[in-house]
Amino acid sequence: MDLRLPGLGGQDVCREVKQEAPTVPVIILSAKSEVTDKVLLLEIGADDYVTKPFSPRELLARVRAAVRRSGRAPAGETFSFGDVTVNFTKMEVMRGGQLVARSRLRNFE
Repeated sequence: MDLRLPGLGGQDVCREVKQEAPTVPVIILSAKSEVTDKVLLLEIGADDYVTKPFSPRELLARVRAAVRRSGRAPAGETFSFGDVTVNFTKMEVMRGGQLVARSRLRNFE
C-alpha cells in the first residue's frame, strides 16, 4: 500500500485494515524514509515498510515473508487485493480487469 492514496490517507487505511482483518499483511510503500514515519506505521499495525525506490525482487521477498508470518497459505505467484491482482511471475498488475501500464509501475523501481 502506498501512503499517498487519493481520499483516505494511507495511515488511516492501514489502521482500518488492521482493525477489520488483523491477520491480513500490510506492507507500506513510500518515498518517506524518516524513522518517525516508519515507526508510526509499524506501531499502527503495518507488517513491513519499504522505501522507494525499491527492487521488485525485494518487494516480492517481503510479500512472501509477510504471508508466511501471517500463517496464510500463498496462492502461488498471484495475489489479489480487492480489484487489484498482482502476478509476480509475469510482473503484471491488473486493476479492475485492466492491465496497469508498466510506465506507471516504474515509479517504484
